[in-house]
Amino acid sequence: MSDRDGRGHLRDDVGHRHRSLVHITTDVPIVRLRNEPIRRRQRGRHGASLLLPVSAWDTNYIASTASAYYVGNPNINIIAAEDNTSVTILPKVALVGGSGIPAAAANSPATFKLMKGQQAQISQQADLVGSVISSSSPVGVMAGNVCMNTPTGTSYCDHGEQMLPPIRALGSEYVGVMYRSRTGEPAIWRLVGAVDSTALTFSPSIARGLRLQRSAGDAQSRSDGGVSRRAHRSS
Repeated sequence: MSDRDGRGHLRDDVGHRHRSLVHITTDVPIVRLRNEPIRRRQRGRHGASLLLPVSAWDTNYIASTASAYYVGNPNINIIAAEDNTSVTILPKVALVGGSGIPAAAANSPATFKLMKGQQAQISQQADLVGSVISSSSPVGVMAGNVCMNTPTGTSYCDHGEQMLPPIRALGSEYVGVMYRSRTGEPAIWRLVGAVDSTALTFSPSIARGLRLQRSAGDAQSRSDGGVSRRAHRSS
């Protein structure tokens, strides 16, 4: 977990400083992106992700990470909007714990508390995708990976992060549209089930069907070669 020092920087339990959290309010609606711009000397390291407003945060999530472990650890970030927010995670795999986050066995709940503006970053090799997160007050949740190789085995890694919608904002039909391919790289989709025995169908169809049938929180990754597809869920 982390907290602010007197100058507004984030500080973990042993005093390390991190980037600050900034609460932005406006008099008219805006779109806010988290952006790491292209740098002249670091052209391979850039990216952006859309941030969800605090009004869209909620108290129930199915967690995801940006990708599984290969070079960098997958991680989950949880940000509190109110003081004394109690957060409980039901991990799909063993939770390592540390810096104020309790350790827990797989499928055993772990609970910790956050104040307004605090964040908890949970980073470990065992992927926590599909873990259930609940809280006493609304929180924001981000999926991340500090150094992911996607597809696995590519020469260089890059960071990834994406803010996750809460369970109440999930749907049963999606249109997947990939960015324009630069060198023929595939589109890779990570699908995480929220309900037991969720069946997936695709239009146009794919050669191998996917069914998230073991339990809620199961995940599947699919590379479609850059083709845009429509996905449907049926119970």
